[in-house]
Amino acid sequence: MTSEGFGTAPGADDGGLSLDEALALLDGLLEKPLNHVEELVLRWTWGGRTYAEIAERSGYDSSYIRDVGYRLWRKVSQAVSEKTTKHNIQVVLRQQSLRQQQGKLPKAAMWWGEMPEIRGFQGRQEELTALAAGVVGDRWRLVGLLGAIGTGKSWLAAALAEKLANAFDTVIWYSLSPSLTAEELWQDWQETIGQGETGIRGILAGLGRRRVLWVLDGWEHLLAPGEIGRYRPGYERCGELLNRLSHSRHNSCVVVASQERPPELPSPRLTEISTVRSHEVLGLPPALCALWIPAHLQTLGLAERWQGHPGLVQAAVQSLAALITAEAATILAEAELLGSLRSLCDRQGRRLSPLERQVVSALVNLSHPVAFAELYEALGERLPRGRVLEALAALQDRHLLGRQEGKFAVPAWIVPYFRETGWAEEGGSPRRHDFPQSA
Repeated sequence: MTSEGFGTAPGADDGGLSLDEALALLDGLLEKPLNHVEELVLRWTWGGRTYAEIAERSGYDSSYIRDVGYRLWRKVSQAVSEKTTKHNIQVVLRQQSLRQQQGKLPKAAMWWGEMPEIRGFQGRQEELTALAAGVVGDRWRLVGLLGAIGTGKSWLAAALAEKLANAFDTVIWYSLSPSLTAEELWQDWQETIGQGETGIRGILAGLGRRRVLWVLDGWEHLLAPGEIGRYRPGYERCGELLNRLSHSRHNSCVVVASQERPPELPSPRLTEISTVRSHEVLGLPPALCALWIPAHLQTLGLAERWQGHPGLVQAAVQSLAALITAEAATILAEAELLGSLRSLCDRQGRRLSPLERQVVSALVNLSHPVAFAELYEALGERLPRGRVLEALAALQDRHLLGRQEGKFAVPAWIVPYFRETGWAEEGGSPRRHDFPQSA
């Protein structure tokens, strides 16, 4: 099979399963071999090309290339019994190849997609047991797993999906990302959940026909940065879907993992609907985090410094592991924010609204927990008190505001980020040249 005029597709060999091996694998899986255009789409999406780029280079209409892609991923999904898209095609086929080598067949109706590996899952057994009991026993229809960057939301969601797999007819893991257009997202959901029926009504019908556990990881990518409780343009239907899911009768459960609370989910401190729950995912006890920390770094207090956030602790370890204890201690003393943590913190920090930045700036400069009156005075502007309260509520929804005996404070783990980016020193306006905008 060839793609005339395209030369060698970029990324033709990913180091695990080559493109030629993938094509041979598909020849054995599909009832009919790929036609010329299907192979062209596979070759160039394998190399990271977008549908628009493929259309431009091949001379086909972009809408035609997109339609061919949708039909191709649907065919592959049916062949391997796992949700397949242009974003996970390499992972899916690599896993399928390994199963064939080991003589194993994929589980029917289990579309794990890009679910993270959870070997060594520890420290959340009580949470996991309580969530499983709520989903199976109390028939929760919509569950939010909410927490700051690096707390382990995806791990907990993956552990829950594995634990409950036998209680559902179908388990589907869907990883959201900024690169997914609203059109692609909705098309995927209609095909996977609605099974041909369109719109929100079709998706709800699909969740009613069979008992589905549907995990949506990374919901914050659908929310508008710099705004409170709003969706990115074109993604508003996603919020409407969550609202309908919480009020409709169905036997399925949708789990939403997010760094920010979607407006359709209640605060973890409230219970508004018996079938809807929000669970806050916090850091782990330092003793558990110690399992990931090399012996020579154990005395440096890394788990306490980053409040038991697994992702942050592991990023710190990656930066410091090659150093001896004294060198690592010096680095921590001289530079509060490690380079490996900047991009992680930036993924949350850059999403703040201008008013939230002002509030964070005031709290960081005050350097101690403060009551509302002291914070309002420190802001130094005649802002409506209601708007300041809204900003405080938004910061709580982003898990960037702590409460201590009724007073407000920014969590210690992210204070170095706000200081280094200059927000605290410059009245809440970040130095944009310091760090690039994260996707």
